[in-house]
Amino acid sequence: MSAHHTFIIAEIGCNHNGDPALAKKMVKEAKACGVDAVKFQTFNSSELISKFAPKADYQKITTGAEGNQLEMTRKLELSHNDFIQLRDYAKSLNLETFSTPFDLESIEFLEKEGQNIWKIPSGEITNLPYLDRIAQIKCKNKQMILSTGMATIEEVKTAVNLLTRFGSREELIILHCNTEYPTPDEDVNLSAIDTLHEEFPDIRIGFSDHSVGYVAAIGAVMKDIVLIEKHFTLDKNMAGPDHKASATPQEMKALVDNVRRIEIIKGEGGKKVTESERKNITIARKSIVARKAIKKGEVLSEDNITCKRPGNGISPMHWFDVLGTQAIRNFEEDELISMSEQVMSNEIDPHILISEKKKKLAGLVNTIQARIDEKKYILQDDDPEKICLIGHSQFDKWSIEHLGTRVVKNAGINGISTRQYINMILKPGLLDLSQKEYVLILGTNDIIYPLADHEICDDINTIINTIQHAQPDAHIILVEILPVRGRLDRDNSKIERVNRVIRQHLPKGVELITNEAFQDQRGDIKVEYVVDGLHLSTQGYELLKSLIERKMK
Repeated sequence: MSAHHTFIIAEIGCNHNGDPALAKKMVKEAKACGVDAVKFQTFNSSELISKFAPKADYQKITTGAEGNQLEMTRKLELSHNDFIQLRDYAKSLNLETFSTPFDLESIEFLEKEGQNIWKIPSGEITNLPYLDRIAQIKCKNKQMILSTGMATIEEVKTAVNLLTRFGSREELIILHCNTEYPTPDEDVNLSAIDTLHEEFPDIRIGFSDHSVGYVAAIGAVMKDIVLIEKHFTLDKNMAGPDHKASATPQEMKALVDNVRRIEIIKGEGGKKVTESERKNITIARKSIVARKAIKKGEVLSEDNITCKRPGNGISPMHWFDVLGTQAIRNFEEDELISMSEQVMSNEIDPHILISEKKKKLAGLVNTIQARIDEKKYILQDDDPEKICLIGHSQFDKWSIEHLGTRVVKNAGINGISTRQYINMILKPGLLDLSQKEYVLILGTNDIIYPLADHEICDDINTIINTIQHAQPDAHIILVEILPVRGRLDRDNSKIERVNRVIRQHLPKGVELITNEAFQDQRGDIKVEYVVDGLHLSTQGYELLKSLIERKMK
């Protein structure tokens, strides 16, 4: 039962009406619905119910008022041999199968048959001898599932403590449940799932759904449950106590399909740009453009620049950086203003600019450290078969799980410079270097610092040398610093100079991916490969992926 896959049980229970042939047909139909398991009920009616026990109100409605609960239940029993045959049939369909025992004799039978999943029904939650017997069962991969219908939180705590006294709390799943068939909407109380999470933070939570339809089950999935149980019938109009509150094959199939969909829709959390919407950034966002024709030498102001679509130029987030700069060429109306063609106006006090830049860089260090802390478990991944990505935001923002046949270990950190990567990650030993293959994309954030070309190259080579010292036979791929488009903070002529030095001093055994495939005729990164003048678009990442995979061993 994984964290991202909700385990769905079709509760056949006693809806087979004591007919093994009907039960077999229900197993087959449940498999077609896509459930993970089917569950039966094993009981000796005389051990379960006294002759004085009356029927529940819902049982009177569904089976008639005449007779008592014992007489009704005797008609719903399956023999032990019937269950064994049904279990084996379900296994042949690759369907998990188990049964809820309702008495000690049934526990003995199922234990001898090697059952490892033990479902405790709501009615037994206060039956301490029963709970104690379940707790004492020793079997491989033991799982206990506790339904909590009709129970208070204190009764649940008592049952949990008894069930887990011989084993781990990891063996237990607690199901929120209401034991009314069907459960009225106002009594479903999905918020009780939150209570169970709070009271039992170290125990997995599930939902036994007796309501009509699948809406409650969908809502429960949004509350981080691991299991859903739903009664199953072939026909709601059959005679028997539970058919009316059960899902038909069509309803069960809809439940499974919608649970699987909501698992995807739920997502992983965090707010980021998804791959599906990335292509729309340039279409929906705006860039800084010429409001009217601008002549070379004019100071850019609100009078001659504005913001319009498309968004493949200077982002309006740089509006106040652009204001006050001089145009060093003519721009026609609506033409994108290019950062790389602008110089700062002499009217702007350079001391103010330096002060603001220092404040921004100080805040960036804190942001980088926070990101390192967030990714510490990824950084420490010691799987040698993975391919390790080392670098800045181009990798950190890349939602990629595989390169070629290798699983990706993404050690990219947004905003980090090469020297910061050395001092904040490599020197403290935060990055495990067990991998045999590495891809490096470094240097673009070094451009904004007052570093000489050879200093940037030396820092990149320091990272390469550190990898080679830890893994002498490591296969290392280095991606050249990619060009930018319309950025005030980075200059393509500087980038090209640094890349030239990198090529001249490339350590032995390192394979280089040049940036030629990304460039247009002017040396800028091509429009289709970038979203904000710096970070790659979906097409840009597709190109980078293909270039890397060509170099991989």
